[in-house]
Formats: sequence, C-alpha cells, structure tokens
Amino acid sequence: MIIGTKNNIETYKGLTPRLDKAIDFVLTLTPDTENGRYEIAEGVYCIVSKGEANPEDVIEYEVHRKYLDLQYILKGQDTCYYAPLHKCDKLVPYDEEKDVEFISGDCETAITFLPEDFYILHPFDAHAPCRGDKTYFKKAVIKVKI
Repeated sequence: MIIGTKNNIETYKGLTPRLDKAIDFVLTLTPDTENGRYEIAEGVYCIVSKGEANPEDVIEYEVHRKYLDLQYILKGQDTCYYAPLHKCDKLVPYDEEKDVEFISGDCETAITFLPEDFYILHPFDAHAPCRGDKTYFKKAVIKVKI
C-alpha cells in the first residue's frame, strides 16, 4: 500500500506508464467533479462516487488481480482497513469478470483518509475501504491495469 497526498503524488510517476496517466488525471480532480465513469487511457479508468461509510463491525476485505486501485478522496473521509494478503483466508472464489476476491483476516492497520489524500493498492494488499461510523465520502477510484 502506498499512501500520500495530492502534494506528493507526482513522486510516484515513472513506476508504470498507466499509473502516470492515473496520476495526471488525479491532478485534474476537484471536489466538484461529477460522479460517473471516466475513460482515461487504455487500461485506465476512473469511477467517481459518493456515499456513506459501511459499519466497522464486520470487516470483509477485497483484493484484485488485474488492476491496481488508486483511491483519491475528494470530500469527507474514508477509513480503509488493510492487511497483507498472505495473512488472510479466502471467503469466496476469485471472480475473474469483476476482478475481485473477498477474504477475511485480522486488521493490520486502519487509516483514515481526508480530502486530497490518496492510497494505491496492489494485488497483495487486502483492503476494506469506505468504513466508519456514519461518515460521508466522495472519492475517485482509478483502476490501473497491470
């Protein structure tokens, strides 16, 4: 998991060309960016959405195999639970079409992200985003094909 703020996101350019496109897109986002799906480049797209956080009583993690997630907070806050994949147990088989596998594990870290914070999740990063006690968020989830 990589974490940072809009002020330092450009330091991660150069890791992959597709991630560079995602970072360039993040730099154009504002709290007023409309909800919806944005096609950024081949293998890179973004979904901007808003909502209320999920309860923290049952944590179900997810992982992805085909895409990195770059999650960027536009408004409100987002608490994301994180655990290394090797410390988790599978709950359901991997869904190749949706590129998601749900798993359980012990929370290693819970981080609350605020506006202009971002985090990047790799296939070995089990995560449960959008958690909290009745907290509101608006964020961009940018999917970067690996």
